[in-house]
Formats: sequence, structure tokens, C-alpha cells
Amino acid sequence: MRKRAVLSLALAVVLLLFSACGGPQQSSVSEKAPESGGSAAEVRETFVSGNMQKNSPSGNFVSANGKILFTAVLENAEGLAVLQLMEYDPASGLVSTFCKDPTCDHSDKAEHCAAAHASCNLENNGADVFAMGFETLLKLNGDRFEPVLDSGVAGFFHAGDDLYVRTQDASLLLYENGKGTPKTLLEEYAGYWEYLDGDTLYYESGGFNRVQLSAEDPEPEVLLPGAEAITDGTHIYYTGDSGFLYRCSMDGENKELLFEQRVLPASWNYDETYFYFRLFDGDLRGAGSHEIYRMLKSDPAQVEKLAELPDMVYQIYISPIAGELFVIPLTEAKDSSGNKVDNMLYIVSTESGEFRKLEIS
Repeated sequence: MRKRAVLSLALAVVLLLFSACGGPQQSSVSEKAPESGGSAAEVRETFVSGNMQKNSPSGNFVSANGKILFTAVLENAEGLAVLQLMEYDPASGLVSTFCKDPTCDHSDKAEHCAAAHASCNLENNGADVFAMGFETLLKLNGDRFEPVLDSGVAGFFHAGDDLYVRTQDASLLLYENGKGTPKTLLEEYAGYWEYLDGDTLYYESGGFNRVQLSAEDPEPEVLLPGAEAITDGTHIYYTGDSGFLYRCSMDGENKELLFEQRVLPASWNYDETYFYFRLFDGDLRGAGSHEIYRMLKSDPAQVEKLAELPDMVYQIYISPIAGELFVIPLTEAKDSSGNKVDNMLYIVSTESGEFRKLEIS
């Protein structure tokens, strides 16, 4: 089974700075005319996508019990900016904190918070939902997250029933069937945004790498030195020194230039059919910052502008609701102490490009 594992907002800010500067050239893309009709509202229960390569250490926007879970930085009752687990109900269109206890401030001091400090690495694995807390691995049990591993966790992913854990002391462990005594696969491992294909692990760490986990003495191989990359298991998509979008085969060969304009790695994502991104001219608020583009993966020459939002596009996520994207905009919202907080999302139809704003509070 293939695992697509990854950006916290803070990490994404760092990663996008590796993109090169330059101005967009609009001649190579087409406009998408809005169409009538909305998108389906069915929540896919076993949703897996490039969302697992879009967070730190991995994962955001997952489905759970007909709702969608994601993380956001909000100001709590004490006036502090706190990363919180949120819940979106497609039926009502409402967003709320996952923990419904009105007396809970959802901070690291809240001992009985239903979210159990779940703050990143959200993952759907079959019908199960997992998350990472403060060095803990959590699993959703009913309406609460409960610990599976209570210490030493720096990141994790599943492949079927097998659990892979990156530890705080930088090793990679395997828990066969998700339990028992772990096996040490790699004694030194600092990867994230993992994708497992058989016994070959692909991951980001100072470039895009792979390693054969079944080898007697596993030696990582750097496929794309220094590159920002994401893979759908068929191709590796990455930015070169120019900031242009490229892709190659899974062995790092057969490189091809896809889009001769600079793109923002923090924004990109994919589904079965399209690769999504926004442009980047060296300024997050520069030309093209409000626009979402998509490329047909089967024919990369086919690029179109899907939507243009009122706010600047920052990150694009594939929604567990078929036919929709979640888009995190770049805003100036801050809490009472001047810390940045998240106050909205956009939901964008992949059919029409139409969008609506989703307030977070």
C-alpha cells in the first residue's frame, strides 16, 4: 500500500523562501470560465492525497465521522495564539473547535481536552484517524483523541496496518501491525513528507531522497539535491534553481520542464487528475498571488487558471469532499498580542472555480 505523507504554516514560510524570483508570464496559461452548479458534498471516508505532503511533519485536512478536521492558529480565551484542532461540518457549513467543552481553552495546559493537543500530522488510514500531539501519537476514539504512543514521537505514517515512527532522537522505527516492540529501520533519519512504495521510502530532507528499507545496510540516495519536491507515486514534481516547475520519474531520471514560470512550492498539491499551484515572483504578495492554477497531469501542456480569490493564496489542500479544494489565504489577521492567527479559509469548486469564504473563529 502506498503512503503519501506532509507544512505547518511556520515551516511553509521557511520552505517557500527557497523558490527563485521572477515575473509571471501569462501567455502560457488559459483562463477557466466559471460554470454553473456546485460540487458534491459527499465526504470520502478513506481519503488519501498529497495533503500528507503538505504539513509538518505531515498531514492536514482529513475526514472523520462525516466531518473534516484540520488545524488552525487561533486566539484562545486567555488571549494567546494557540494551534488548535478544528472541525468543519459540511452539512451546516459551520466551523468549530474539535473539543466542544466550553470551559476548555485547548492550550497545552488543558489536561482533559478532547483533542488531546493534536496539532499536526493528521492522517486518514482506512476508517481510522491519527494525529500527533506533544511528542505523542494519537488516535481518534469516538469523540476524543487518545494516545497510542505517549512519548518520543517526531512524526509518523502508516502503510496498511504497519506504523512507521520518526523519533525525537532521529531514528525510524517500524511497528508491525501498529503494535508490539518496534524494529529500528534507520538509526539516523531526519526525513518528512514520506511516500512509501513497497520497501522503497521516498522523503524530503535537504532535497528529495529514497532508501531501500529492506537492504542489509540501507543507504539513502539523494535523487534531487536541494530540491523542494512532492510525489504522486508516478512522478516527482519539483522546482529547479530557476523556480520553474519540473517533474521526473521516480528514480530521478527523465527530467522535464513543465511550466516555465516561477511557482510557490508552499502552495502546490495534486489529486488524481490535476496538479495545483500558484505563481511566485519573489514576493508573496506579488503578481499572480491571488490566482490558482492547475495542470493536467496526463498532458502538462494543458494549464488553466481555475480561480482568482480576493485574498492572496498561500496553501492549497485537496478536500475530502469530492470536487472541492481548501485554500489557506495569506492574511494580516493577528491576535491581541500581535501574533498571526488564521481567520478564514476558502472553499473552491474544482468544477467551476467558484469559491466561498469560510470564517474561522
